[in-house]
Amino acid sequence: MLASASMDRSVFVWSLASEKVREQIDLAENPMHEQQRRLIKAYAVAFPDIEAKAKTLHSHYVDNVQWYGDALISRSADNTFCLWQPIIGNTTKASSFKLLLKWIVHEKEYIWFLKLDICRASQ
Repeated sequence: MLASASMDRSVFVWSLASEKVREQIDLAENPMHEQQRRLIKAYAVAFPDIEAKAKTLHSHYVDNVQWYGDALISRSADNTFCLWQPIIGNTTKASSFKLLLKWIVHEKEYIWFLKLDICRASQ
C-alpha cells in the first residue's frame, strides 16, 4: 500500500498489488532487465483504492502522511494530527476509513511544514 497527501485536503491510499502494477515493479527491480530499465514506460493508476476526504479529518491542506503499522498518521497545516485506519475492501468511498485519534497542537506559532518520522525504541 502507498499513501499520498494533498493540498486539496485529501489522503489517498493506493494498492500496489494489482497484476499490472506488480509486473511494472518486477520489471524495474529484476537485474535481468537492466538494459531495458530506462525504457520502461510509467504505468498510470488513475483512481486510488481509498480516498479519505480530509474535510472530515483536517480543515487545511495535508502536508504529510506516515504509515504506523496498518494505520496512518496524517498532519495538516491546521496543526492537527489524525491517527486513522483505512478500511481495505471493495469500497473507495470517502467513508472508507476509521478515525482512531485526533489531536491538535495548541501552539501560537504557525508551522508551515512538518515531516513525520516514527522512531521505535529498540527492544
